[in-house]
Amino acid sequence: MEIAYFPTLYETSASKVIDINQLFTLIREGIDEEHRQNCLKAKTATNKEELNKIKRRLPCVMISGTCSSRNLQGFKQHSNLIQLDFDHVSDVHHKFHQIKEDKYSFLSFVSPSGKGLKVINIIDGNKHTESFEFLANYYHEMYQIKADQSCKDKTRLMFIPYDTNIYRNDSAIQSKVIKRETQKTPLQYRSSPRSVGDITIETLIHKIESSKKDITSERSDWIKIAFALANELNESGREYFHRISQFYENYSPAEVDKTYSYCLRANKGKINLGTIYHIAKQHQVMLF
Repeated sequence: MEIAYFPTLYETSASKVIDINQLFTLIREGIDEEHRQNCLKAKTATNKEELNKIKRRLPCVMISGTCSSRNLQGFKQHSNLIQLDFDHVSDVHHKFHQIKEDKYSFLSFVSPSGKGLKVINIIDGNKHTESFEFLANYYHEMYQIKADQSCKDKTRLMFIPYDTNIYRNDSAIQSKVIKRETQKTPLQYRSSPRSVGDITIETLIHKIESSKKDITSERSDWIKIAFALANELNESGREYFHRISQFYENYSPAEVDKTYSYCLRANKGKINLGTIYHIAKQHQVMLF
């Protein structure tokens, strides 16, 4: 069960590979004093902007496997693991004690903010999406908590939190899957991945990354992309905005964050993901 380790969210390639046992120790004991202090500060952040600034100092892992680059084309080996993120959970500690010994919960711990839960599950890596859909529906029905649909992306990164109470259930079993012909209607949330026609936002981002083309050279296009992501995905779109912006020759993570935060506040509701699709096509990004 090997997973890719990234020193920061902004790295496009992993610095090393660690196994799930190492990750368990990193979460339980903290990576170092700086990591522990940043995680403690995250739990006392008074607003989302302050929290995001702290989280961006945290190292990340790609729970579902190893990679040469942070996109589908660079994905190497599936770890047979998947992460589930449950944000804004009421009575976090009560829910934690409910789910930690569930038959499907392998690792359970509190998110960096202290207001959400993360669960790592064992799956068949060849059926990543089907496993996610089964687990998202299962936890919603059993515990009335909603999984962030972005975890359907096997290249998704997870900030490494510090939680001395992380729980490991060595009796956890492999997830079932939802067969396509009998699949339930997927749960829809504001933070769920959207699509343009037959192409999902994850696929669109991966196509842009694979082409290594800068589609943000025109500032007006860059702003439209930020508004599109902010309107459709709220805070979940911030990582996508970085991934699109990284190919600009003067890419500045701080400027990207500042711009995205502005767009979240300004909320130009008429701009949607179709705008990104259109801009990508203008830059000859092969989408199909």
